[in-house]
Amino acid sequence: MGGTCGKTKFKKRSSNQENINTLIDLAKIANNAIKSKKQFIMTPQ
Repeated sequence: MGGTCGKTKFKKRSSNQENINTLIDLAKIANNAIKSKKQFIMTPQ
């Protein structure tokens, strides 16, 4: 997850398929964030 910033800079010059892969990676990160937020909300404090 920490390497995405470097990846996006590099992928600006690359093919559409690699750009699609970058979007998929970002979507996975977003989904993980949503899941962890739900778990955080449901966790009793």
